[in-house]
Amino acid sequence: MVNQNSVNQNQQIHQTTTKRDGRHLRRGIASNLIWLLMLLGVSAVAVEYFGVVNLVPSFGRGGRPMLDLGIWRPSDVSKDYWANQFINGLVKRDVISGYPNDEFKPEQSVTRAEFAAMLQSAFPQQSNQTPVIFKDVSSDSWANSAINKASQAGFFLGDPQGKFLPNQPMSRVNALVALVRGLKLESKLPAQKVLAVYKDANQIPGYAKDAIAAATKAGLVVNYPDQQFLNPNQPMTRAEAAAFIYQALVHKNQVEKIDSAYIVGGS
Repeated sequence: MVNQNSVNQNQQIHQTTTKRDGRHLRRGIASNLIWLLMLLGVSAVAVEYFGVVNLVPSFGRGGRPMLDLGIWRPSDVSKDYWANQFINGLVKRDVISGYPNDEFKPEQSVTRAEFAAMLQSAFPQQSNQTPVIFKDVSSDSWANSAINKASQAGFFLGDPQGKFLPNQPMSRVNALVALVRGLKLESKLPAQKVLAVYKDANQIPGYAKDAIAAATKAGLVVNYPDQQFLNPNQPMTRAEAAAFIYQALVHKNQVEKIDSAYIVGGS
C-alpha cells in the first residue's frame, strides 16, 4: 500500500522545486536581458560619443548635431557641393576633421604643414626610411611629428636649402607630386602624351611633368570646375586636398570609387 503521506510530501517537494526552478529560470532570463540592454546601451553611447552616429545634439565629436540620417557631416559642405563625397568619405575614416564650430572650410587653402598632417593621417604605415631633418621645423612645432612621418614615408624631400616651408600654401601640383612620390607611382607612357588632356599643360613645371603624368594615369587628379584645366600652380584648397587624398586611397583599394565628373580618367 502506498503511503499517502509520502505521496503528498513528494508532491509538495516537486511543486516547491518546480516553483523554485521557475523562479531561477525567470531570474536568469531577466538577468541576461538586463545585461543585454546594458551592453546595447554602452555600445550606443560609445557609437554616439565617437560620432559615428549622432542621435543627441551637442554630444560626441565636439557636439556635432544630427545631420543626414544621423551621419555627421560638416555644416558648410552641402550635399550638392562638388567635393561632398570626397570630404565625407575621409571624415568617416577620421582622416580629416573640421573646426570647433563644425565647419570644414572647404575653400580655405592648405599649408604644407597641414597637408603633411593629412597625409600622415591617411597613410599611417610606418617606414624604415630616415626622416628628413628640416631647418625650419622646430621640435616643438605642432606639425613636427606629422612632417617627420610624412617625409619618412617618402612624401616630402624639402627644398635645396633643407627647408620644408611649413606655412607656405601647398600648390596643387606639389600636392600631386608628393602623393606620387609617397605612393611610388609611375607612368609607362610618355608624359607629354598623358598631359595632353590638360589645356593648361604648359603651366606644369618641368620637374613635375612625369609625376603629374603618373598621378593622371593613377586617377588621382580631380579638377573642378573643368576637368581639362589642372591649374597646377594655384594654392590647393581643403576640398581639393580631400579629393586628391581620397583618390589616392581608391588607387590603393582602401575606399570605394566615387562617381564624379571631375575625376580625370585613369587607367
